[in-house]
Amino acid sequence: MESGEAPIPQQKTEEAEVSQQQERRSVFRWLRNRGLLIYMTAALAAVAPFKHERMEAAEIPPNATWSEGIDVLHKGALSDRYESYGLFDIDNQDKRSTWIIRKEGKFDYVDIGPETIAVTAEREIAGKYESSVTLCDIHNHILDFARYDRRVSDKEFMNIQQGKQAVSIAPSGDEWEYGDVSPLRYEAIDSALDKITNKGVAVEIRFGVVDPAGIMYYRAINDQELEQEYPDHYQDIQQGRALRRVWDETIKPILDKPDAAKLNELHNRFFLQDEYKNRQGSVLEILELKQQDIITRLLTGGLGYEDILRELLADRQKLQEDFKAMVTMRNKDISAISNARVNWTIKSLGVSPEELTSTKEYSELREAYTRNGTKIRFVPHSKVADEPPCAGTDYKP
Repeated sequence: MESGEAPIPQQKTEEAEVSQQQERRSVFRWLRNRGLLIYMTAALAAVAPFKHERMEAAEIPPNATWSEGIDVLHKGALSDRYESYGLFDIDNQDKRSTWIIRKEGKFDYVDIGPETIAVTAEREIAGKYESSVTLCDIHNHILDFARYDRRVSDKEFMNIQQGKQAVSIAPSGDEWEYGDVSPLRYEAIDSALDKITNKGVAVEIRFGVVDPAGIMYYRAINDQELEQEYPDHYQDIQQGRALRRVWDETIKPILDKPDAAKLNELHNRFFLQDEYKNRQGSVLEILELKQQDIITRLLTGGLGYEDILRELLADRQKLQEDFKAMVTMRNKDISAISNARVNWTIKSLGVSPEELTSTKEYSELREAYTRNGTKIRFVPHSKVADEPPCAGTDYKP
């Protein structure tokens, strides 16, 4: 089949596409997964590995304690080529605890779904606990990725592996895109855990990222907490969420079930016409790539995005204005949290992990995450053993 201009799909193709679309929790996760991993993995393969790197991710032993599991994730952050994930279960009555999921991931993420978390936790909890458990959802961010995207130099990479320096790689995502701190992820996990809470078991889930410097705990800030403790941010966050609903309820459905002829016409007008002429792939795959191009252009406010918007929402002026307001707010929020992450990483290369929480970069990072509906707390590795297992964001040392 030709891989250039995509004709209108046949019924079977349309049904396949609908099925695929239903599996995507949001357009933001769709964008995150759009071939970037393949590109990065291929590029990384060309980089000569340092001798301490492992091609397979470290695995947490079945009977490991909390500290032992964190040590494995920490060592993996220093030397593995792939991220690792663990789910730690704590019985809040008798304080028994165990690692109930131990999973190797990919270069820049671990593919672990909310349903997997919920089903595994339900199986572990069944018949054992009566009222209250804490689950700790935790993964690592690997040094190799920080070197690949040039957050650390080759010299710094070697120094960190040798214990002469450290680096902290903050949780990914934001209020707008699928990632560690995305509301979409929080909501999906909470929804999946309903099958446990509906049986009368109170479940608290805490989140964390292990990197070469320490653990960054994080959690969603609920609306009541936002309004009471962060009134300056509350209105902005609520406005952003309202504007995202505009996307979910108007433009996203149009692009999720596109008219192929219209989509091809839009792509030919606003993008290079021969971009996919010799591209390998089925008609459906090429059509999806064109969808992604248009969505990326819209969400980032790229060249000609207002013209595309007018085509999609021809006589709906109010929706056009709402969407443009969303793009402006999104770009501002993403810029702020991205800059705070960069500054945090740079600072972590220059001071000891124990000094990081007293820096202005840490205050600015916490502020940026708060504006994105997330609370964070950093703990250097030297202090992890001084705290209870999975102490979380609200623990007071």
